[in-house]
Amino acid sequence: MSPRGKQTNGLLTQQKMLRAAVALFLESGYEKTTTAKIAKAAGMTQSSFFRAFASKEALLLELVRHKNVALSRASLYEIVWQEEYTGETRTLDSHIQRLRRKLNWNDRIQTVFRIGYRLEVRR
Repeated sequence: MSPRGKQTNGLLTQQKMLRAAVALFLESGYEKTTTAKIAKAAGMTQSSFFRAFASKEALLLELVRHKNVALSRASLYEIVWQEEYTGETRTLDSHIQRLRRKLNWNDRIQTVFRIGYRLEVRR
């Protein structure tokens, strides 16, 4: 496999692991979620998890990497659903509302007018 093919495959593995981790963090909480559970939910082996991320903490860091930065609706939609955003759906908005409610983060996940959303982390 070419280096570019390996890089693409690694990014897909990371995205699958991220999606699985978010779902498990919301369902069970961070402390009760293990790397083995994340890998299983993503349909991968635990060794695949450690090839993608050094630890569960590294995964969490990836999730908050863009804190305090407004992300466009299109980029969020395309990252999560891996398809082009046409602007004709409220799916992203529904999921953001659910996250706000489950995490009690109404004040942390901010809507940025005409752009998208921002995870606001105060220091």
